[in-house]
Amino acid sequence: MDFLTRAKIVRLSGAVSAGATNIDCTPEVDCTGYESAVIIATFGTVVDTAVCGLKARLGDASGALTVAATPAASFIASTSSQKQLAIEVKRPNGKLISARIERTTANAALESCVLLLFDHRQGPSTMGDLLARAIG
Repeated sequence: MDFLTRAKIVRLSGAVSAGATNIDCTPEVDCTGYESAVIIATFGTVVDTAVCGLKARLGDASGALTVAATPAASFIASTSSQKQLAIEVKRPNGKLISARIERTTANAALESCVLLLFDHRQGPSTMGDLLARAIG
């Protein structure tokens, strides 16, 4: 598979200052035609005892996405600053996808959250074509 011609890369969130509340990322991205989605969250400073998690949000209507129980990734901080969490969703259920960053117990800062949609069933995506030209 030629990744750059069959993929779409979307930034779901930029930096969010330290906190202990959940972040429902925007935008909600149309995943129609893609076989897989990978969501990667990068954390900055995380206070010891903070519990950080990552889950997919899926659905068919904008503003009405529900948090999927699986797949999920998490860690309990103990010298865990500058860590990443990643999950893969095979054949996303629903038309739209986004992410929920879970931050509980103590402060955790988010640096970014990125969505990679890949293995497009309908052929090359516009985003992939643009990346291929810019890089190659």
